[in-house]
Amino acid sequence: MRKSKLSLFFTILLICIWGGVLTSCDSFLNSEKIKQEIEDSIAYANADSYTIRVEYAQSTGSVKQPAGGITSKKVTDKFTISFDPATDYDFYKWKVIDYITKADLTNNNYFSFDDKYNSQTECTLLKAPEESVSLCLVPLLLERPRILAKTPVPGTETYKNTPIQVNFNRDMDPSSIYYTTDEKVSIEAKYKNTRTDVEFLPSYVNGELKYHGYKTKHKGQTEWQNYYFKNIVISSNNGGGNLLKHFGAPYFETPRLLYIPTNEDDPIPDWTQVLVDLDKSFLYKYSIEDGIDKDISLTMGEGWVYQVTSSKDETPPELYSATVQVWDSSNQIKPLTATAKTSITSSYASTQINGARTAKVKFGIRDQESGPSQSFKLILTQFATWNGSSYKALSTPAVQEKYIDFDTVSSQVASFDGEVELTDLELSDGVYGLSFVFTDKSGIATNYPSAADTYFPFQIKTTSTLPFPKTVLLADKTEDSVTFAWLMNTSATAYTGYDVKWSGKRSNGEKISGSQSLDKNYFCYKIENTHDVVSLIVSLRVKNNSQQQAYKSYDILKNPVNLTFLAKITGSYTNTKVITAKGLLGELKSGDQVNILGRGNTYNCSVTGLKNRYEVEMDSLLAGDDFKITFDSSSIMSELCYSTSYSNGYIICKPGEIANHKKFTAYFYLYSEQEGGLSNPINSGYRPYLRSDVGADPKGLPTVTFEGTFELGTSKIVTLEFLNSNTTYAGEPLYVGQTFNLVTTSGGRTVGKGIIMATSIDN
Repeated sequence: MRKSKLSLFFTILLICIWGGVLTSCDSFLNSEKIKQEIEDSIAYANADSYTIRVEYAQSTGSVKQPAGGITSKKVTDKFTISFDPATDYDFYKWKVIDYITKADLTNNNYFSFDDKYNSQTECTLLKAPEESVSLCLVPLLLERPRILAKTPVPGTETYKNTPIQVNFNRDMDPSSIYYTTDEKVSIEAKYKNTRTDVEFLPSYVNGELKYHGYKTKHKGQTEWQNYYFKNIVISSNNGGGNLLKHFGAPYFETPRLLYIPTNEDDPIPDWTQVLVDLDKSFLYKYSIEDGIDKDISLTMGEGWVYQVTSSKDETPPELYSATVQVWDSSNQIKPLTATAKTSITSSYASTQINGARTAKVKFGIRDQESGPSQSFKLILTQFATWNGSSYKALSTPAVQEKYIDFDTVSSQVASFDGEVELTDLELSDGVYGLSFVFTDKSGIATNYPSAADTYFPFQIKTTSTLPFPKTVLLADKTEDSVTFAWLMNTSATAYTGYDVKWSGKRSNGEKISGSQSLDKNYFCYKIENTHDVVSLIVSLRVKNNSQQQAYKSYDILKNPVNLTFLAKITGSYTNTKVITAKGLLGELKSGDQVNILGRGNTYNCSVTGLKNRYEVEMDSLLAGDDFKITFDSSSIMSELCYSTSYSNGYIICKPGEIANHKKFTAYFYLYSEQEGGLSNPINSGYRPYLRSDVGADPKGLPTVTFEGTFELGTSKIVTLEFLNSNTTYAGEPLYVGQTFNLVTTSGGRTVGKGIIMATSIDN
C-alpha cells in the first residue's frame, strides 16, 4: 500500500541507525541527487492514481472497457474490463504484464479478478506498482478451428458411393457428433406425447455406446421417415429432402478428419445434388490452468454442394512412390526386388537378405474419389523352413498379416516413410516374401507388387544359442510413463544383458523414440515422457560378449489378452435359474458354446437365451453390457443358481481360451507405505488374497515366492501358487495378460498390483 512521507523518512532513518553509521546517513541525506530520488519515490507512493493499459493485436478484436484501452485507477478501485474478440478468435483468460518489458506479472498480486476466464469481468487494483513497472492487462485468445478441406469437392460430380470427408486444422472433440445424455432425454421428451416414434442411432466408440443421431416416423407407419445427425445436415439441393438415411454413422477417423460413409444398402439416388451443412458447434477443447477446459467452436457453420453420378467408385488407389528395404543381420540396409514365387522357391540360395527383422518402407498413395484408407496391410508369406542344414519348402505357404497406419492421411493422399517391425509376427528361420495392399474408403484395393504371386523375398537364418524373451507385456502406464516387463526363457546359455529401443506417436502426430542398454538383472524398463502416446513399439534383444539376437518387437500398448469373449458372473436367480453377468471382452451370441470356470470347476454348455438389463431378448451382447443368460444344461444351471460361490471368480469364456491353474508367474509391484502399502518389506512365502478384474471377491489365498527380500516401492518377477487341501482342486481361471491386486487378509487393504506373464502350462 502507499506510504506517507513521514513513514518513509523513518524507514530510511532506521536503516541508517541499524547500519551504525549515523554520520554517513547525514551525508547520504544531504546528497541532492539521492534526496530528489527519495522525494520522487514518496510522491509516486502517494499518487492519486496509476495508469493501466490494455494491449492486444488490432486484428484480434477490440477493447470496450476501459475506453481507448487506457484507464487511471487508485489502489483498491474496482472497475470493469471488457474485450470483444474478432470472429476468428475466442477469449479464454486475462493476463497481467509489464507494458515496457512484456514480463509476466500475473502472479504478482497486482490485481484480483472476479472471473479471469470471462472476457467481461470486474477487476480490483490491489497494490501500487513499483516505479519501474507499467501495468498492462492482456486478453489471451485462441484461434477458432477451421475447415481446411472437404470432399467431395464443392461443385464437382462424384461417384454415388463416395464418402464425405472434412479436414480440420485442429484435433477436434469427438463429442461434437454425439448426443449427451441430457440432449437425448430432451429429444425423447419432445416426442413423448406426440403421435411420433423416435429411435436413436447407436455408435460404439472404444467399446462405449454413444448416439450420433435418431430417426422418427408417425405411429403405425412401417418405414422410418426422417433421420437426424447431431450438428450435421445432409439434404437434396434439388428438392430439399433429407438424405441422411443414405449415409452411415459419422466418426472421426483421426482427431482432424471427420468421415461420413455412404450406406451401401441404400445408395443416394442418381444425379442428386447433395447439400452438406455443418453446424458451428464443431469444437476442440483447450486445456487451461486449474483443470479447466475451454470449448472453442467454429466461427460459423459451413456448407457446400456436390452432385453424384449414376456410377460407383471402382477405381483403385494409385501408388505413386514406393521403396522396400530391410536391415540385414550385419545392420546394413538392403533393397528388395520384386520376384515371382516360382523363382523364390526354386533357388533359395539366391535370396538376398539374411537375418532380416525390420523393413524400411516408403509409400505414397493417391485416391481422388473415395480417398485412401487410414492404414495399409503388410502380408508376410513363408515359403520354406530351415532345419539347420537345408531349406524345406512348405506345401502350403504360411501367411500372416498386420495393419500399419499411414504417417499422414488427407482426403485424397496418404504417405508413410519409416521402419516396420516384422518380429511382432511369428518368425522362424526360413524363406519369406513381403507384399502390401492399399485400399480406398470404398474398399477398392491396389496390390504391391502388382503381379499375382510376386513378392519381395528375404531369408532368416540364425545360429544364436542366446535365450529369448518368452513374454513381453505392458506392466504399468501413468500419465507420463510406460513400464513394460519381460519374462526370459532361462533354459538356454548365459547372457549379459539387453538392448532396448522404442518408437511411438503422440495423439498430435509427434513421434518419439529412444534406446538403452541394460544389464541382465533387468526384467522391466520404464520409458518416461510418454504423455498422450497412442502407439508404442518396443524392440528387445538379448546379448553377451560375443553375439546378440536380432531385435524382436512388441506393440506394447496393444491389449495382450488373446480372447474372443470374457464375462464375469455377478449373481443368479434361484427361482427362474437365470445367471446375471457382465461382459468384459468381445461378443457373445445366443447359441454360442461356452466354458464356465471357477473354484476349480469347468462346465461345458451352450447359450440358449440372452436378455439385457431391461429384460429385452437380444441376439448378442457386447463388452460392457450387463445381461441375463440361460444355458442348455439344467444341471449346470441348478448348480450355479443354488451355489453361493459364483461370486468368487466364476467366469464365462469361449471353449479352450481359459483354463484353471494352480500356479502362475507374474510381474508385481509392491506399494510403498506412502502409496498405502505395507509398513515393512515382505519375504518369500507371504500369503495375501488375490483379486482381479474378473473375480469380484478374493479368488484364494496363494503363496508368493521370490528370491531375496521384497522391498516396498519396488518390482519383482514372482511365482504365486494356490494351495488347497482338496486334491481335486484344479486352481483358478487365469490367463496371460490378466491384471490383479494383492490384498491383506486382515482389513482387505490393497498392497500391490501385477500382471500374469505365464500360467502353469507355460512354466
